[in-house]
Amino acid sequence: GDKKNSVNEDVHDNVIIVVDPSSQEIAAMDGKLMFSINAHKELCAMSKPGGIGLSIDTIIKASELAAKHAANLHEELNRALVLLEQLNNAEKLAQLETLRKYILLTKESVYETSNEPEESRGNRNIIAGVDKDDPILAWTNLHSAAVLPNEN
Repeated sequence: GDKKNSVNEDVHDNVIIVVDPSSQEIAAMDGKLMFSINAHKELCAMSKPGGIGLSIDTIIKASELAAKHAANLHEELNRALVLLEQLNNAEKLAQLETLRKYILLTKESVYETSNEPEESRGNRNIIAGVDKDDPILAWTNLHSAAVLPNEN
């Protein structure tokens, strides 16, 4: 990124450590040290493809900065995933409510125009072309879609 702050830029042993460098910073740097850190703060991979030599202390400092930056990225990703889930749940609820209302509105007219005997209408599984036992239309699914996570 182009914005730098204390979390992703530091000077250690006369080496400027930049986390998530911009394209201009990449063009100007004398070497690379890359870390891959998961959401559990575990180092998954490290790569140092040439460039200037680095002391162990500088590598440790760079890994600490990378871990802080990774934690921030994982937090942002988790917030985005919660928002996406909320949007998907709201959309699912709207679609299910629309289907439910359509079925409720058309149910009587389907039965009225049907040539089925009265006694078999109550056992009918298909209403307006939709299986009334379809799990997507189950009332529990409508309820679970309506329960959205609280925003923090």
